[in-house]
Amino acid sequence: MKKLLSLLFCLAAMIPLRAITPMPKPNAPLRWSGYVVLENFYDTRDIVSFREDIFLLYPKQKVLDAFGSDINNHPKFNMAAVRTRMRVEADGPDVHSYAASMMIEGEFMGPIETTYGAFRLRHAYGKLENEKARVIFGQYWHPMRAEDCMAQVVSYNDGAPIELYARDPQIRYVYKHGKWELLGALLEQSPGFESFGPDTPGESSIYLRRAIVPNIHGQLRYVTDERIFGIGVDYKRLVPRIVNNVGNTTTEHVNEFAATAYFVQKLCSVTLRMQGIYAQDQTALLGFGGYAVTDVNPLTNEQNYSPLQDVNAWFDVTSNDERLSPGLFVGVSKNLGTLKRINTFGPDGQPIVYGRNPNIDYVVRVAPRVVWTLGQFQIGLECEYTGASYGRLDLHGKVRHGSYVDNLRALLDLFYYF
Repeated sequence: MKKLLSLLFCLAAMIPLRAITPMPKPNAPLRWSGYVVLENFYDTRDIVSFREDIFLLYPKQKVLDAFGSDINNHPKFNMAAVRTRMRVEADGPDVHSYAASMMIEGEFMGPIETTYGAFRLRHAYGKLENEKARVIFGQYWHPMRAEDCMAQVVSYNDGAPIELYARDPQIRYVYKHGKWELLGALLEQSPGFESFGPDTPGESSIYLRRAIVPNIHGQLRYVTDERIFGIGVDYKRLVPRIVNNVGNTTTEHVNEFAATAYFVQKLCSVTLRMQGIYAQDQTALLGFGGYAVTDVNPLTNEQNYSPLQDVNAWFDVTSNDERLSPGLFVGVSKNLGTLKRINTFGPDGQPIVYGRNPNIDYVVRVAPRVVWTLGQFQIGLECEYTGASYGRLDLHGKVRHGSYVDNLRALLDLFYYF
């Protein structure tokens, strides 16, 4: 009875509020856009990927059968249209001195593997902007992936895992002073772009949510019509466990830092883009690595952790020809090991690491392409070579005795934009 009375009271309290605060009516029509796409791709071996191989990361490591043959050395071909995308935009009534707008964008990739083919949210944000500031709230690109310095590859992976990739719920504030911009953002994690830990079989946002403190990012940018330069720092805190192996609460956590610098230069005939990244545990942005258990307190059973460090660098050159645009992407991602020595090991004698393929030493990629545009119709052809070296982790989280594998993807995409 008390719950029913409380519910009626809340409903009654909402009635006058709705009466005095009607929903504003938009002063501009909705703008629809997007594209239909058919992707055709052939891989020379099995790969680590998402959504039935559409989102390629790197080739799988060698797994030998009883006769010494590599089980993963088998080619595959696929065709898919689930990348088809829709977007709606609108300009709303101004909020004081700020011009207001919104954008919602989705596609049919599904937020996780088991929902492949379902419509999923890509971006959804509101924006307030004037000459001095810009505020974005909703789901958008993680700032480690600068929206005006993105690899122009045909592949859906957009350069991942070398160019980091994530779309997360956030509130972002940009202060503008002449050609300079100061960016600050608070973020949480969305499905598909989460951290690893011991409480779930795969990724989960629970490890960041337990920390209470959101992912924090800061960036300084210099922006002109021909040149963009930016540097940024990133921090997040994860709480892997709240209960230890003997059933007692713990205060365990791991701090993770990242930094980036990027540069864009528009020339007469081509545009150059490049980025360097230092990241501790880049798995939430679709990189490889994670964090290791370094030691265990024998009295409290509490664990200490250390993130695996990675450094990424990529370069992209694109023709400015709007009709026939060739381009080239080249990049590398390298494991640098842990900050602390690993003194605790699992039953297999290997370090205990929560992450994605932490036994990768490096990933390299070379991807030439050509894009042909005929009005609203576009053809993208790309040859994407990706190599990875797998090995065993030592006491410092570095990979030893690496074995190199590679994959060549031939990709043909047909787009119709509307």
